[in-house]
Amino acid sequence: MVEKDLGYCCLCIEIRKGCLLITILNFIVSLFCIVTLFVDDPRLLPQGYNLQTRRLSTYVGCFGLFASLIGLLGVLDGKPAWINAYNYYQYIFLGVTLFAFVSDVISLQNCEAWPFSLESQINFNPALERVASKGLCQYTREAYVCGFLIDWGMRAYFAYVTAWYYSALDAGPSQLIKFSSKFEANLPARYLGEPGQFLGQRDIKSVYGSA
Repeated sequence: MVEKDLGYCCLCIEIRKGCLLITILNFIVSLFCIVTLFVDDPRLLPQGYNLQTRRLSTYVGCFGLFASLIGLLGVLDGKPAWINAYNYYQYIFLGVTLFAFVSDVISLQNCEAWPFSLESQINFNPALERVASKGLCQYTREAYVCGFLIDWGMRAYFAYVTAWYYSALDAGPSQLIKFSSKFEANLPARYLGEPGQFLGQRDIKSVYGSA
């Protein structure tokens, strides 16, 4: 029995293996987020120019430790519901990081005037203070926006891949039975979808025995 080809991610990786790599990568990133909370070093925070949201994405990233395990087991065991639960975590993380990014960009707009503002004397912001003191405000804005777009775009693509794999598994892909290595099964047309969707509960029972 051979598994049906469900597609590829990154143009060359079989989608199931790709989803496994995505969940493992997310697990490693979540461990890094947990370490970041204990170390309390602003240089390790992925987003930290706004005091109100500087730890927001890190907190959500810590929950990825459990979400990635659920997604990993879902991919290994072929459980669409578990993969979908992991997908919801990815959607939440994308939304949270986007919100934190907008907050950081707003804070960076006041970078040049930050050392001379009254707020800098009341609310100490180590990340913004360091950038402003070295005169790197414009460079930091450009580098931060570019880095975020790459990182967020990659995570959005990963969410798309796992969402596609979930939809493919949820459709009940057929298993190909090959009695010879030279035999090639005739697959149904793509627009028809999977054969299982045309079989009702009664039809399935009638094939394997009476109800």
